[in-house]
Amino acid sequence: MQTNITRRSMIKGTAALAGAAALGSYDISHPAGAIAEDAPEEIKYTYCDMCNHVPKCGIACTVKDGKVVHIESREGYPASPLCAKGLSSIQELYDPERLTTPMIRTNAKGTGTPDLYITPHRLNMMLLARDRNGHRIYSSKAELASALNVGGIYTAEQFEGKVRTTDDAKKKKLHALICNLADYSLGATKGGEITHFTQFDIDFNQEKSLLETRCSGALTRVYSAIAIEEDVTGASAGAGAGAGV
Repeated sequence: MQTNITRRSMIKGTAALAGAAALGSYDISHPAGAIAEDAPEEIKYTYCDMCNHVPKCGIACTVKDGKVVHIESREGYPASPLCAKGLSSIQELYDPERLTTPMIRTNAKGTGTPDLYITPHRLNMMLLARDRNGHRIYSSKAELASALNVGGIYTAEQFEGKVRTTDDAKKKKLHALICNLADYSLGATKGGEITHFTQFDIDFNQEKSLLETRCSGALTRVYSAIAIEEDVTGASAGAGAGAGV
């Protein structure tokens, strides 16, 4: 999600943070109903780890209903008071755009370096993604491949609109696969359907008789592929935001 920051809002935020730094304390707002009004308050102590300052600056946190509602400099600590950077560190705990899940591939048992097979639409979205300052995050497919730790990126139009239903009745929309085709075997099904047809001009003005067999394929190594899917349960398959593994 991209956040639009105007010059006015940036100045307001900087001024508010500077004022908090001057006072050495900062209040944290939470959504309505997130904290029980009658919950008791308690003080917890920690330290700031936003920079390489030694000794670390002490923090006294006011905790209510398991959530931090106020932070201030810890009295009697070797390094004091907290600077604006230290006061803003609490955003790492409650920022709505913080990372909440591991950003790492797990349980992949494939051979060598895998490749990414992705729908053209999702690939374009990733290449056009911008940070909060409006700068493109990935300048090329090669840079994106390096960030994802894959050997190459290939588009697969066949993935468009593919939705499966899980055993618990959830619908998952396919966006991409990460795998190495060395772990995938393709062949004809024994005793499967065979189609016979003729085709003219397939090879320099000649009519040829062709046999087409029904092909099948399967992974030959367990856990050697990762499917990137989006939960579209209760929504139209064409709409969606992010994808999850």
